[in-house]
Amino acid sequence: MHRVSSAYKQAMRKQIRDVGYIRVGLGAINLEAQDSCKADESNTFAYWSNGENLFAGQYEDNGVEYATFEQNCVKADGSLKFLPREEEKEQCNNVYITTENTLEPIKIAFDKAYNIKGITLDFGRYYPTEFKLILSDNTEITYNNTESIFVSTDVYNNTEYIIIQPVTMVGGEGRIRLYNAIMGVGLTFGNKEIENAEFKEFCAEISDEIPSSDFECNILDEYNHFNIDSRESFINFLEIGQEVKIAIGQTLENNSVEWIEVANLSLSEWSSTRGHFKIRAKDKFAFSNSDYTLSNRIYDRTAYAEAQQILQDMGYNSNEYHLDPYLATITLHNPLTGNHKECLQVLCNACRCVYYQDSSGKVYIKANFGLVVEPEDIQVTATHESTWSNADTVKIGATQEYADFTYNRVRADGTLHFLSSDNIGTLDTGYVTDVIADENGDFESGNYPTLSMQFEAGYTYYGMAIVFGGNPPPSFMARTYLGNELVEEITFTDLENENYLYYEFELFDRIDLIFDKAYPHNRIVLNKVAFGDFNDFNLTLADMYNEPYGTREETIKDLSVKVCTYQNDEHDKPKLVEDEVYVTETLNTFGTSLLVVNPLIDTQAKAETLAEWLKNYYLSNVNYQINYRGDARLNASDIIKMESNVANNLMIAVNEHSLKFNGGLSGQIVARKALKNMEVS
Repeated sequence: MHRVSSAYKQAMRKQIRDVGYIRVGLGAINLEAQDSCKADESNTFAYWSNGENLFAGQYEDNGVEYATFEQNCVKADGSLKFLPREEEKEQCNNVYITTENTLEPIKIAFDKAYNIKGITLDFGRYYPTEFKLILSDNTEITYNNTESIFVSTDVYNNTEYIIIQPVTMVGGEGRIRLYNAIMGVGLTFGNKEIENAEFKEFCAEISDEIPSSDFECNILDEYNHFNIDSRESFINFLEIGQEVKIAIGQTLENNSVEWIEVANLSLSEWSSTRGHFKIRAKDKFAFSNSDYTLSNRIYDRTAYAEAQQILQDMGYNSNEYHLDPYLATITLHNPLTGNHKECLQVLCNACRCVYYQDSSGKVYIKANFGLVVEPEDIQVTATHESTWSNADTVKIGATQEYADFTYNRVRADGTLHFLSSDNIGTLDTGYVTDVIADENGDFESGNYPTLSMQFEAGYTYYGMAIVFGGNPPPSFMARTYLGNELVEEITFTDLENENYLYYEFELFDRIDLIFDKAYPHNRIVLNKVAFGDFNDFNLTLADMYNEPYGTREETIKDLSVKVCTYQNDEHDKPKLVEDEVYVTETLNTFGTSLLVVNPLIDTQAKAETLAEWLKNYYLSNVNYQINYRGDARLNASDIIKMESNVANNLMIAVNEHSLKFNGGLSGQIVARKALKNMEVS
């Protein structure tokens, strides 16, 4: 689920919503030309230049810029770095090209002649105010420029290279720098151009199917820019796989517009007729038809390493996917072969995970088991514990407190207990610190009492209940982590003894509660910590166009999960042993039998875990189809509350979500009844 502001939530709850918007960005880039272009060997660049990845679409600004003694190129504001000596040039870590001499050209060469529709050049702060593009057929085009990033929609036909020849620079006489070069331009369509559009997203709750995202958009072509018969028409420069970005905007109470980036997909089809242009885009998985063969052998590795290897073999870089750290706790033994995306599906099913492509195009694999986090699945550790502290009790709630002689901590109402002479507690207390705050309520700086809760896998939550004993602190910090990487830091203030903190946490698997303040001359006494719903999304009857359409799937009587054993044959190739080793779960007294064969399930323990997960899923065999007003905040794979005529907080797992836009927004949800309700404190 996308994070949004409170103002956005309020705007979506209005009976009559304000104006909504759609924005579709299409990168008309010649991908072949982009992949092959490079700085020609005839260029003479300064020794600190670095053109690696500059033209490969992998440019990432690292913020490093060097001061050079050209006209108006030295600033004393701390934004520029001094250059190392030339003999130490390997210390340079910039990511741009700088010419050796002032007003010297840069030549970009291709592996063959290409037709290129438009060009985008990032010159940085020292851009040319006038320059020429010289093509391989000696065509010269002069441009005047007033921006760091220059964009042209001109067509450069049958060219083998492009020379950028500066004429005048913004700061006077200086070198030309090139931070990025894109062989094409980006097109943007909005409410005025888009006749109608539809975005569909699917994510299987038990990873028994491959996830998908699909977008279709009809565009009004008033000026015939996409006429297929025109040589310079944009449509002739479109290619399969070009980036398509979709965003939905909503007008807020203050008349500003809040945008949600819905998806980053790849162009799959396009067509045109007079006055109309149509595009279709899909997720990256739709274009993956290659096979995975790197694990066609019997050996031990973690599920994390396997997932990483599959994605990298598909061509993903490490910054293009995120894996749940939980996968590192699972050991795989059996071989895995087949189509890459099918292998990911098998792995996710075996590990009780889902996988999907997020709104930026990044691949996520996330644990998807259990709506209720059991206390035994949370590991609690704490610093600065007193001898009568029992920090682990905060998971279920402390029932007892001891009196101590700190300020306002002795009550004669029978609610406090006396400690033994050795100060050892035997009751179910919560987290009690051995350090006491000073007269200002401060602890020693950098040595703050901290309680840490480690979860089995990553979770998102909306809200946290926290109960203090005695005098509550005025504030505390919460730091969340995912795989030991900091996610966010939040400070909560205005605390009472019992608090419900309304905050939308991002995905995390560990939270540290850090107490830098306390009531003066007091300890921290923390009795309970509990988390609320996965989010605060509540689908009400007022949001729906009609009653939810419910269906019940075929009843499963029992399901069996096979334990798969592999042995190498005479050719040293792994082969599945034909045996009948199963774990069986009974669901109902009647119905059909279901056999699940996942090649990665190699032990009885794994089979039992998977069978229990699938049992909970198949017991909840009620599906809903809901037509509603639409909300771009929602994703497939979300778990939300739904209102019905018989229940106000019915939990449903969203499997499919679609949004339609034709001047206004509408949506459809296909969901499944969640078996368990989450613990709400």
